[in-house]
Amino acid sequence: MDPITLAMGLAQFAPGIVRLLSGSSKAGEVAQKVVDVAEAVTGHTGPAAIEALKADPALVIQFRPAMAEIDADLEK
Repeated sequence: MDPITLAMGLAQFAPGIVRLLSGSSKAGEVAQKVVDVAEAVTGHTGPAAIEALKADPALVIQFRPAMAEIDADLEK
């Protein structure tokens, strides 16, 4: 699955991801960062990372601040 599709799937846990990807000329790079964070937080790759987040609210709590950091970095 491509990074943008995965990132959009991850948006259910951090809706700001949609804004990060929308209108960005670097959407692919941003999406890959989002996926990398999800994989690091969950210990799973690809769609399994989404399933891990669905199954464990504690992982979502870890994932959201990481997304906020990416958002802040991109705003700079």
